[in-house]
Amino acid sequence: MPLVVHAAYRNTIEADTPLFYWPMDETAGATSLTAAVGGTAINLTGATTGQSGNIDGTSVSFDGINDFGATATSIDLTAYSKIVVESLFYFNPYTNSDKIAWELSTGNSGFTFVSDAINQANKSNVLLFGNVGYNFAYFTRPSTSNWHHIVAVYDKSATTNETSLYIDGELQTAVLRPATSNNTNNFGNFVFNIMRRASGTLFSGGKMQHMAIYSNLNDSQILAHAQAGGFINTLSSGVVTESTATLSWTNISGGVAPVISQLQRSPTGAGTWSDVSGATTSPVTDTGLSIATTYDYRVAYTDATPTTVYSNTVTITTSGNTTTYTVQQADLWDNGYDNVAVPRQSSFSRFVFTTDASSVTIGGTTSLYNNYPQYSHLGVRINGVEQSPLAFTANGSQSFTVALGTAGTTRTVEITSGLLTKPSIVMGSFIDSVTYSSISSFSVTTPTLQTNRILVYGDSISVGANATNPESQGYVPLLRNTYNYSVMIEGWGYSSLYQDTNTSELRNAFVSRIAGYTPSII
Repeated sequence: MPLVVHAAYRNTIEADTPLFYWPMDETAGATSLTAAVGGTAINLTGATTGQSGNIDGTSVSFDGINDFGATATSIDLTAYSKIVVESLFYFNPYTNSDKIAWELSTGNSGFTFVSDAINQANKSNVLLFGNVGYNFAYFTRPSTSNWHHIVAVYDKSATTNETSLYIDGELQTAVLRPATSNNTNNFGNFVFNIMRRASGTLFSGGKMQHMAIYSNLNDSQILAHAQAGGFINTLSSGVVTESTATLSWTNISGGVAPVISQLQRSPTGAGTWSDVSGATTSPVTDTGLSIATTYDYRVAYTDATPTTVYSNTVTITTSGNTTTYTVQQADLWDNGYDNVAVPRQSSFSRFVFTTDASSVTIGGTTSLYNNYPQYSHLGVRINGVEQSPLAFTANGSQSFTVALGTAGTTRTVEITSGLLTKPSIVMGSFIDSVTYSSISSFSVTTPTLQTNRILVYGDSISVGANATNPESQGYVPLLRNTYNYSVMIEGWGYSSLYQDTNTSELRNAFVSRIAGYTPSII
C-alpha cells in the first residue's frame, strides 16, 4: 500500500471536506485551538499545547485530572443523521473507570466516545442517543503509550448497528452491543467537548492531534487517512539468518519529490536508530548482525522540504547459538601486566584471534570516559587493516558488534586496549570478552615475544590505544612496529613505576617481570 508522507496528512483531511477540523498544531502556551475548517475554535482549560506529535506539527496534552477542551460556541450538526469523528490519539495508561475522549451533549441528539469503559474491562465504547434510545457497542480498546488513528462512526441511517470504530484504518469487531435502538433523528447543536464529559466529569489523559468531524467517510477514505498518518504497516521482514536480515517496504506517494527512503536499525527497545548503509531501495539484506540478537527496524521517508515520516517498526531476532570467550591475562600481547584483573595495570596490550564467523560481539569496559571521552575506545584491525574504533559512550561495560564479512572465511582480528594510571586511580579501556557463533571457528593467537626490547616511558602516550587515533598514531605504532619495542611500561610521571617498586617485594617482582623478557635494550 502506498504511504503518503506526513506533510500531506492535513491535505488528505481537507480534501475529504470535513465540517470542522482542528490541526492542534499550536505552539506552547496557547489556550485555544484554531479551526482550519468550520470557524469554531476549541478553548482549552489546563491542557498543554506544543507537545510532541506523531506527525507534522505538534499535539495537545491532557493530564486526565481536570484538563479539557470545549468549542467556544455550539457546533451545528442538525442537518446530519450521520457524523464521523477522527483524531490521532496517544492514550495514557487505562484505569477501567470511564474516560471520555469526546462528547457532543448528553441529550437525544448527541454522541460519545468512551476510550476507557468502566462496565466492560479493556474496552472502548462508541455511543449515540437518539429519538428512540441508545445505540452503542463495546470494542477492544486501543493500546496505550502509542499513537493511533481513531475514527468513530455515528450513523442513524443504519437500521441496527449505528456505531462503529476504526483503529489504525481497520474496522473493529464489536465485542458487545447492549443497545441497538433504531434512531431516525438528526444530531443536535451543542458544545463539543474533548477529553471530558459534557457535564464536566470523566476526564481523560493523553495527547491528541488532527481532530476532524465529517458528515461522512467511507472505508477507503478512512484507510487512506490511516495510510497518510503512517499507521498502516509498510515494512515487513523476510529471511533472517545468524548474521543477516532481509526487509522489504512499500513505495510511497505524496510529499514534495523526490522522496527518499532509508532503512534504519536499533538494538531492540533502545530507540538509538542508525542508518543501514546503502539501504535506500527495497528489498535490503542487512549483514554483519550478531548471532541470536534482537534488532528493531524502521524506514525513514524524507521528502524535499525536508519532512520525515517513519514506517512501522519491525523486530527480528537472528538465529543460532553463541559462545562467549572471556579474555585471560595470558592472551594479551605486548603486556607485562595483568590487563584483566583489577586494577588492570597494563599500559598497552593487544588481543589477537582468528575466526570464520561473519561477525563477533566485543565486550569491553572503560573507566576513562568521564575524564577523556575522546580517547575511550578500543582499536580494531581485521587482517591487518585498521577499522573504525569501538567508541564507548559512558563509563562501564559496553558491547560492540564487529562485522567481519561472509561466514566461512577465516580472518585475523586484533583488538587493542590501553590504560592511564595515577595513584589510587586506574583509568583505561579494556577488552573483556568475544561472543561468536557456536558453529564458527574461534582460536586465540598465543602471544610471542617478537623482540627483546623494553620501553619504560613517563607519559600516557598509549591512552588512546588505537592506531587510527592521531594522539597515539605518532607513538605506539612507531615504537612497536618500527623500533620493535614489544613491552611498554608506563611511568606516567613515575607514579605507576613508583607503585610497582616502592617495596622490596615489588622491586623483585618488577625486575623478574622485565628479566623474563631477556631484554638487551631497556
